[in-house]
Amino acid sequence: MLSVYVPEKTGIFQIAANEFVSYYTRMTGNKVQIVTKPAAKGDMVVFGSDAVNAYTHSKIVDKTISQFSIMTDSDEYQIVSAEENGRTLLFLAGGRPRALLYAVYHFFEKAGCRYFWDGDIIPEKKTIPLTGWNLKESPRFHYRGLR
Repeated sequence: MLSVYVPEKTGIFQIAANEFVSYYTRMTGNKVQIVTKPAAKGDMVVFGSDAVNAYTHSKIVDKTISQFSIMTDSDEYQIVSAEENGRTLLFLAGGRPRALLYAVYHFFEKAGCRYFWDGDIIPEKKTIPLTGWNLKESPRFHYRGLR
């Protein structure tokens, strides 16, 4: 079973984890577990940069992943995958809380989701690949406002 690791089940971590679980389950029909302690086995999605998540920091220190290059307090985000002991780790990190949500939506957009004002299109898939990610996105504009 896929695990989603958040350092705490509050604020943006809870919101982003719930969105990830919702889309993943709707697309694949597979269960996903949200955990606040890193899972010892199985594939795991990890939320938060090394600035806010000690587990992410430890994976940078032990060279499982490279240092993030996102700027703090920005809308930049990164999605990075790594293999460790026969399992896949997928890291989603943002320069500020809302950027973490941007990372979640980008991940599912690449998996085939489309977002529209009158309803999202969420395709059914047997699996969604967690491997092969090394993406950094930065908005073309300084401020994102509400429509």
